[in-house]
Formats: sequence, C-alpha cells, structure tokens
Amino acid sequence: MRVAHVLRKYHPAEWGGTETAVKRLLDGGWPLTGASDHGVSEAIYLDDPDRNGVELYRDRPREEWPRTAGGEVAMTTKRLDLADLLAEAGV
Repeated sequence: MRVAHVLRKYHPAEWGGTETAVKRLLDGGWPLTGASDHGVSEAIYLDDPDRNGVELYRDRPREEWPRTAGGEVAMTTKRLDLADLLAEAGV
C-alpha cells in the first residue's frame, strides 16, 4: 500500500518560522515540490524518499487571518514566494 500524502502541522517552537523550515530543507538537499499561502496558513510540499507527498504547514495567528467585510474567514490558495519569504527574514 502506498500513502499518497502525509500532513504535518508544526509549531514555530519546533522549527522556527516557515522561512527557517524552508532554509533547513533546502540546506539539507530536500527538493520542494510546492509552497502555498492559504491566508490562514503557509504550507510547504515535498516528497519523502518513497515519493509520498509530505505537507508541512504553519497556522498564522488568528488576528492575521484574512476576513471578508462581513467578518468571515477568507481562505485563499496563492503561491508562497519562497525567495521573498527568505529575503524578508534575512535567512
């Protein structure tokens, strides 16, 4: 049996911010298969050695979540710009 996707939520205390996780993965030679900004969270995608999809994500604090004019959470799926993320963090 093959697992298609593994989800791992991490706490910034474990790895630091998303930029730290990205830098550690790239420094370790792990190729990333994607990165998304969901408004309420940031997600990084890669494959494990058995080619199972792995998603690491970090929730943003609730006060940073995008909201509609009516106050509803407005999730999105946008490309997470890793170069900007690393540059802003000075990593």
